[in-house]
Amino acid sequence: MVSDYRYKPQVYFAATFIVTYAFWFAGAYLSFQDDKNGLYLLFMLLGLVVPFLISHFMIFTSKNSNLKREFINRLINLRLIKPRMLPLFFLIMPITVIISILLSLPFGGSISQFQLANGFSFSTGSVPVLIFLMLTACLKSLDGEGMHLTVCRADTPTLWLQ
Repeated sequence: MVSDYRYKPQVYFAATFIVTYAFWFAGAYLSFQDDKNGLYLLFMLLGLVVPFLISHFMIFTSKNSNLKREFINRLINLRLIKPRMLPLFFLIMPITVIISILLSLPFGGSISQFQLANGFSFSTGSVPVLIFLMLTACLKSLDGEGMHLTVCRADTPTLWLQ
């Protein structure tokens, strides 16, 4: 527990929202420009990375060695993982997809949605969206730990903050 750290939720959330949306609005604008082929992806990716970068910047510029040590411990200490949560981590995405497909059926969705595709069925530019989804999940997890340590008291469970 990092008790001597002054938490700054207003700074974190204001910086995160402003900078993230600045990149995303720029990316959205560029996505409609024909001559800027693919440049919008860079801005969208930067917007995705902003919360991760801001939380890490706040941690490593805090001059608080306990906060830095706690953050590193949470990243590399595998004993902090609760084994009973692992099935949830691996099953939540497939279960969500199945429920989404089942909900779409009464509204005219095709049962063929349950068939596996031969290749990537959609992409952003030339990059399969699955890569962006995995990158998003990884960055969100890393940002969650950083945000938890920079914004909230250390005794507040991270799950309730995400």
